[in-house]
Formats: sequence, C-alpha cells, structure tokens
Amino acid sequence: MSRGLKFELIALLAILIFALLWGLAYAQKTCAPISGSTLQTCTVTITIQPAPVDATHGAATSFRLFRKDGTGAFTQIATTSALSLQNVFNDAGNVDHDYNAIAVNSAGPAAASPIVSWITPSIVPTNYVTITTDKAVTVSHCPNENCPVKLSAPKSTRVTVNGKVR
Repeated sequence: MSRGLKFELIALLAILIFALLWGLAYAQKTCAPISGSTLQTCTVTITIQPAPVDATHGAATSFRLFRKDGTGAFTQIATTSALSLQNVFNDAGNVDHDYNAIAVNSAGPAAASPIVSWITPSIVPTNYVTITTDKAVTVSHCPNENCPVKLSAPKSTRVTVNGKVR
C-alpha cells in the first residue's frame, strides 16, 4: 500500500470517528403537570459530546443549542461553553421535541450535530370525575381548582372522584 493511500485511509477514518463521536445525549427528562392548567413543565438536561480535537479540528469554544417542537422549525434556545445545560419549557404532552447543536470556534461554526428526539409524556388529568349509572346525573364543573365541582345524583349512583369512590 502506498504512503499516499495510507494517509487517505487514516484521514477518512479520522473523519468517520469525528462524525460518530460528535453529538448530544440526554441525562434527565422529567415533566410535571401545572396545577389548574392543561400544560406541563418539562426539564431536559442535555449533555454535549464534542468532537475530538485533532490537527485539522480545533476545540469548540461554544455551542449553539437548537430545539424544534412538533412540526415547527428549529429555534436557537441557548449558546453555552458548558458541556451540559438544562432546558425548561411548558408542553401540552405527547409532543416530539428535536434537539441539535452547532459547535463554534475561531474558524467558525461546524456542521450541526445529529438530531436527538424526545416525545414528552401525555398529561394525566389530576381533577376528574367518573360516574357509573343508568340514572340522570347533573355535574357542574369549574375550569380551575379554586371552585368546587357540584354533583347531584341518586344515592344508588357510584361516583369516583380523582380515583376514589365517594
């Protein structure tokens, strides 16, 4: 094998390793319902896995982080020099969120990292009433937790409120 071919193979291998190692990873993903709302607050801890430094690729001095919600467009949500950061946002549940990052150094921005995705969990209702009956029932409901739900039904009606039989 000629010396030139060896150099080309080594360069190709370095590029492949560079492409495979650069990316994002999740360390933590949690969501909690917002009281009196149909939304939840989600927190994602994102870890950036920078590409290795070599003779042709200098170390990144900062990273631009982007998020796309559902079918929307990517929007820059942060610029950081840290390799880990938290992204906190409100969400309607069951929404696909895509993330990617762009490493930047004195030579300029690099190509974007591969996209990583997370679908947030569906929101489980916290205030609900289940009624099982063949009799007439009237339910009055208020959209927030500061007013009572009024229920009138025959005594033989089985009523479950927030999972508890009443």
